[in-house]
Amino acid sequence: QERPPGAFLAATANDITGLPPELLRKGRWDELFWVDLPTPREIREILRVSLLKYNRDPSTIDLAAVARSCQGFTGSEIDALVPDAMFRAFADGRRPICTEDLTVVSSRIVPLSTTMAGKIDAMREWARKRARRASLDEEQEEAAGTGGGRSLDVDDVTRN
Repeated sequence: QERPPGAFLAATANDITGLPPELLRKGRWDELFWVDLPTPREIREILRVSLLKYNRDPSTIDLAAVARSCQGFTGSEIDALVPDAMFRAFADGRRPICTEDLTVVSSRIVPLSTTMAGKIDAMREWARKRARRASLDEEQEEAAGTGGGRSLDVDDVTRN
């Protein structure tokens, strides 16, 4: 609740419904955000970042095609595709990964949104009335002309 000026504090929880109400009241936090499963644009960005993390060139991959095969995936499930695709490509003659490697490994995953569909739907319903969406859906992005979800600009803060 108490913090120095210029400080931004973020906390995350997979499910806040079990937390005591006093931790969630207005004033304790400036805002409660609901981070849903990634939108298609966010899936493409997660893939791009993951490919770079593993020193792979995103321009060699059809990110949109892979994103279509990842609907309902969490960010960590999407991130896990790249090393799995690398193992597949290595086993197939030590070649660079391609779009097909990523779509094949994605087809073998049962996403959490399927495994825990009821719980995720209940969390969405809870958040719909109680929290602010952390990202825009595709239609909202187009209408806003932003080409992306919300962003936060954080200035360098000089520590005393």
